[in-house]
Amino acid sequence: MRNGLEDVEVLKESSTSGREINMVRIRDIIIVISYTYTYTSHLTSCGLIPSSLPHPAIYIGDFNSHHKDWGCCSNDTAGEQITKWASLEDLHLLYDLKQSGSFRSVRWTTDHNPDLCFVTHNSPGVPLSTTRTILSYFLHSQHHPIILQIGLEVLLLQSVPKPCWNFRKADWPIYTSET
Repeated sequence: MRNGLEDVEVLKESSTSGREINMVRIRDIIIVISYTYTYTSHLTSCGLIPSSLPHPAIYIGDFNSHHKDWGCCSNDTAGEQITKWASLEDLHLLYDLKQSGSFRSVRWTTDHNPDLCFVTHNSPGVPLSTTRTILSYFLHSQHHPIILQIGLEVLLLQSVPKPCWNFRKADWPIYTSET
């Protein structure tokens, strides 16, 4: 998280069964950060991630799983359970097939996406407006840094102040008499 954020509260920190979970609230958004270093059973069955967090909420982390929904060649048990969990919780996966993988295996020289991000939906079913950008390299790590931007981004356009005229509004009789 960026330094200098205000209105931040740590809600939960726990570590059991090969998984670490941190849950923080930044303003009105709840962020659940998960790291799975060994495969364990369903995320909520071990009691680490509370089910049905209120909107807006984001689940991010290294889930160490494989599924075709996030660009893997095949599905594993963990991937199947994560997609089932996300479906039951009505979560939206942030994944773009056009982006590179978030993890580069040095041994196999392949890219994978174990680092996932799920967001909640509001009452009409619109997911939280979030963009996920994978950067290219992080020093001494096989994981690429990921930047999440939450909310809408309004671009400010600067135009050159050039004079323009609407010739339909011109007073043509006065113009004719003046010229």
